[in-house]
Amino acid sequence: MCNLSLTRRFALISFNGERVKKTTSFTSLKERCMVTALLLDFIVCKKIISAQEYDCRKQDSALELNEYEKAVSDIWKANGTNSDSLSNLVSRSLNMPVKEINKFYKKLIDGMVSEKLMDIIPSLLECDLYYQTSGVKINEYRSDDLQYQNTVNELRKMIVEEDAITDENISLVWLLKQSGDLSKIFTLEEVHQIDEMIKELCNKNNFVEALFAIKGKGSFPRTWKAILTYKKELAKTPIGSGIVSRIPILVRSESIFIETERMFPDSWERVEDVKNRLESNGHICKVKAVGGVSFMEIDHVLYELVPDAVVMKVMNIHGVRLRRHVK
Repeated sequence: MCNLSLTRRFALISFNGERVKKTTSFTSLKERCMVTALLLDFIVCKKIISAQEYDCRKQDSALELNEYEKAVSDIWKANGTNSDSLSNLVSRSLNMPVKEINKFYKKLIDGMVSEKLMDIIPSLLECDLYYQTSGVKINEYRSDDLQYQNTVNELRKMIVEEDAITDENISLVWLLKQSGDLSKIFTLEEVHQIDEMIKELCNKNNFVEALFAIKGKGSFPRTWKAILTYKKELAKTPIGSGIVSRIPILVRSESIFIETERMFPDSWERVEDVKNRLESNGHICKVKAVGGVSFMEIDHVLYELVPDAVVMKVMNIHGVRLRRHVK
């Protein structure tokens, strides 16, 4: 059983492998969803049921609000209204000003790093041949291995165990769907199963019905999702997988070329060499299968290891291409 809050469970899945962000005037949908997770945290835990109830709690002088309760209070007071409509509250949290989103996001992520729920590590991209020669340094977040696996396993139980279908897990599914991260832990077939389960729940659970009636942000995410869906379908074809690995659309980290110092007589030695090199850079590697195309889980992300070579003017450079596996 996972004892972490909804907000932390969402961050463990969604922000694993994400680059450490510098302060900018831009905020991603993931960051907005993280703030919304904070709001849903209080609703599903029955700490807050309505705006009216929360107003009563605020007036209780014996009750002090912690920083996260204060954050929820600020969401409620936004625009000077106190509506208990779930749609209004979630929409308001998704549309908060960039400055406020960045403030909450940084506080939550920094807190998880200090609690050892996340590490900051060198990006896997730094092992790529072209990034090594350019000297570019990139950091990214990696979720704690045990907590990440517990969170994923708890969520996957929903497919086979009815007892695992709780408002909190349903809220996590909604958040991951909004941020585009469902495919990190579910196959396409499993996503269809979950969609059918949600449709049934909407007929008998008012909270689920209200939550999934809320739409995401604008048309841009839908366009982005359509492009990624096309990319995923293309990658499933023999020709398409090669195209995507050499020209990774939108996400450079989906195809990483690691130079090997020599040719290897068999797949085992090649995989072991790559594993040792990655682990020396601080990455957690688990070999899943060895063959013509081997599989390795690196920092909770499954990659295919494909023998490859980069064509140069004088000579070819042999190595292994890490290609993010498409479920």
